[in-house]
Amino acid sequence: MFLMVGGTGAVGRLAARQLLQDGTQVRIITRNPAAADDLRRQGVEVFQGDLLQPEFIREALEDVSTLLISVHSFLGLWRSTPARVDEQGVLRLIDLAREAGVDHVIYVSVQFSSPDNPVDVFQIKYRVERYLKESGLTYTILRPNAFMEVWGDMVGKPVIKHGWSVIIGGGENKINFVSIRDVARFVVHSFRNSVLHNKVVDIAGPQNLTMNEVVEIYGRVAGISPRTLHIPLTLYRWALLILWPVAPAFVQRMRAVMTYLDQFELSMSDDDSLSRYGEKATRLEGVVREQIDVKKLS
Repeated sequence: MFLMVGGTGAVGRLAARQLLQDGTQVRIITRNPAAADDLRRQGVEVFQGDLLQPEFIREALEDVSTLLISVHSFLGLWRSTPARVDEQGVLRLIDLAREAGVDHVIYVSVQFSSPDNPVDVFQIKYRVERYLKESGLTYTILRPNAFMEVWGDMVGKPVIKHGWSVIIGGGENKINFVSIRDVARFVVHSFRNSVLHNKVVDIAGPQNLTMNEVVEIYGRVAGISPRTLHIPLTLYRWALLILWPVAPAFVQRMRAVMTYLDQFELSMSDDDSLSRYGEKATRLEGVVREQIDVKKLS
């Protein structure tokens, strides 16, 4: 049995569908079973549970050989902060997996996780990686860079919808973008290939692009000459202060991540990291074309 914690997220959904095609039994834990109705219809076993409530997790871990941990609470507030979900919840999950005799844990981390990364979630991911390595469990740690369907969409989708985009900062920093679907493919490869056991896998996409170039690609594929408004980082930081009284940690995180995207070295080798499996990595142009086709059908 392959158990997914974070199975209703984009990576989990795509990986589940690929595994089902091979006849693998898939189970997911979700707080909202209705969000997994489509997966249930495809054959996924759905458990209602909460990462922060161990009694639910223990039951779901029965007869599980492989566990995927693909959760994040990047925008979480109050009860669902990264400290509670991404760190406390995941560390407890690793302990429970060891107790249950799980053979293999696949953990979706993040590229450039480190103890001194300016973004707190990246520090948490690093601590979880270290804990998992020291747990005695067989592991695969996947470290993707920026998801093009998240960070690329942030500046690109407004081009399709409105013909313009807003970029925080100068938008000239090179960022390596990777597709969520390619991360899902690496989840499946980690399951199928023991050569990836007890390995940390850096997942690079085929393109290093600036945010300005992302906007240009969206415009070119959509046949639009987009207008771009740049908001200086200083102004962005001041604007976030309105949230400080209710969510100071969130404000600090968003300040850090936008500075990180605009100023830190985030490019990687543009070698096709899926080529070892005879596959081609997804390029941003293909994602944009699909989004435009969906918009035309809607």
